Amino acid sequence: MKKIFLVTFLLLFYSIEISAAFSTDQDNVSVGSQIELSWSSQASSCQAGGSWSGTKSGSGSENVTITSEGWTIFSISCAGVFEYVFVWGTAPSSISNSTSASSNTESSSSSESSSSASSSSESSSSSESSSSASSSSESSISGELYPSATSFTAQEAKDKLLSINFNVPSTSNTQEYVAGLDVPDIHRENFFKIQDQLNAVLGSYPRFVYLVFNTNGTEADAAPVIDRLQEINYNNSANNRLTFQELIDSQSCLAGANAGRSRTATTDPYNVCLQSLEFRENPFGSGGSEVEGYIRIALNQAHEYFHSYQRAHALERGFDYQYDRNNPETTVEAPTWWIEGAAIAFQNAWFQANWDKISLFDDATLGQIRGIDIASVTRSESYKEIRRSIQGAPGRKVTSGSTEVCDPNWNFT
Repeated sequence: MKKIFLVTFLLLFYSIEISAAFSTDQDNVSVGSQIELSWSSQASSCQAGGSWSGTKSGSGSENVTITSEGWTIFSISCAGVFEYVFVWGTAPSSISNSTSASSNTESSSSSESSSSASSSSESSSSSESSSSASSSSESSISGELYPSATSFTAQEAKDKLLSINFNVPSTSNTQEYVAGLDVPDIHRENFFKIQDQLNAVLGSYPRFVYLVFNTNGTEADAAPVIDRLQEINYNNSANNRLTFQELIDSQSCLAGANAGRSRTATTDPYNVCLQSLEFRENPFGSGGSEVEGYIRIALNQAHEYFHSYQRAHALERGFDYQYDRNNPETTVEAPTWWIEGAAIAFQNAWFQANWDKISLFDDATLGQIRGIDIASVTRSESYKEIRRSIQGAPGRKVTSGSTEVCDPNWNFT
């Protein structure tokens, strides 16, 4: 009888335990390029979120176009299990360099030199050079993306960021909340209830702009959001105001905006989180009760604000570990896990330590507080699967479909 009960329990456990895998074939591409998203699960269907949407099959793949610079998040929820990937979008001019006399290319260089008379160019090498004599303007692409700048030195960019207190926390709220006219004000109240506790732990850093709009509304309703994005040059909209459809297509968190030119004296950066009312009301398409939705919103907000905190202290180097990562002049040389791994660890640690200080969770049960996450990689079972794979131990292991993806020779790098 005991054996029958044990077998029944194990079958029930493994029938309930749904896992999901989600990946992208590229994590650093130029704006306008396509990436392939692939996912697999035991669920009959999955719900896409973040910068794509719709009901998906339980397993599949789909090509998606990257439409904005900075981080773009794609998420998928399969039977309550949520996974996500981030893709870094770069300006087209920073991917393909031109060697002609009349064009400029962006640089990740650590020094500048000039030769010839009046054209300037930036390179993806360790130095910048200018050649040819008659060009005083940038290429048609980069000329529209960036205003002219008098200096391309990283030190001047650092000085500018220090002068605007980019890395200096405050004791008062310095974050912006901007909403469409048809977004209920309760979302503003909830945003700051959560943000107050984040500020109490990390400090209140400036230039974090959170925007929410109704994708089922109108362009007129979304005008405050579109106007603010144009002011900070989000998705290069300073001279080309976003249409409502472009706004829908440009959802991303955490993304960047810069009304100047990065790593120059004109740099004027903002950290931008642009999300929909639909996401606020049903985060990650996970369903559940109202308080469970609030928990997911709080975890997501903590995750993204921690990225803003990381950016603040990286200053002119940014925190993009994929970009020229061997050059300490242009990157913090962070290990792969530092950005997302650290943000996931923070969101969970912060929430467990501070949920009882936020009135949104007055009616939450301890099971909800401890049982809800927004990334299955934080589940104890995920850790056990990895450990079994690395140790070659019996039991359930890390797989992609039916293929094991870790083995005893795998290294944590």
